[in-house]
Amino acid sequence: MDMAAATASYYTFLPNREPVTLNVPAGSSQTLPWNQVEFNTYTVTDCVRRAPQVKEFMASGGAILSNDLVWLIPDAVIAALDTTDRPTPGGQIIDAANVVWTILEIMPRGLFGNTWRVVTRNLAEVFGLTQLATIDRPNTVTDTSGKRNSGYTNVYANIRCRLQETGGSAEQLHDARSVTRQFNMITTTRIMVMAEDRVTIGGQLFTVTGYQNPDGLANPMTVSLELVS
Repeated sequence: MDMAAATASYYTFLPNREPVTLNVPAGSSQTLPWNQVEFNTYTVTDCVRRAPQVKEFMASGGAILSNDLVWLIPDAVIAALDTTDRPTPGGQIIDAANVVWTILEIMPRGLFGNTWRVVTRNLAEVFGLTQLATIDRPNTVTDTSGKRNSGYTNVYANIRCRLQETGGSAEQLHDARSVTRQFNMITTTRIMVMAEDRVTIGGQLFTVTGYQNPDGLANPMTVSLELVS
């Protein structure tokens, strides 16, 4: 008996099926840097989430945990998308609560050859990304009189992040004394920052001094910031 054919529609009997958004890295972006990846987006029906698996993410005495979630996606549902795109590590599943689950590993057609087993992780929860950041980039606009005016254009809004202070220094400039404080903005959102960008978090305005891209799908990006007061 061909078990794949015999069980092709088994998923219609599973309880708690739900629609999700599937983000698949676009084919051309596979060769781009981490922070330039673009997604093709699809609505996928009849997905089943398994019970989450909680485990220690890194050596921390249990303080930093990962909350991995396995999704079962019927191959028939994937095939109905009329595209050659398939779930892949680095992609995302976004549920109805708008929680972003990053795809870490997949097992294509695992159950009887007709179900995709997709392991995902809520990176925002793992890294405590409870703050929101806005990033603006300087630009120059020429008005109708030919005058060049400088301003800022928003390039990213509502980026989930965590702000962590790393140090500071004091300076005496003429008769004024200022304190420069350094911070790391930790985020799992794929962004590209430039030297003159300004970042707003919690009503405070920061300047960008550098960044470090992650060395793996499950690790965050770090943007170095300065605050002068």
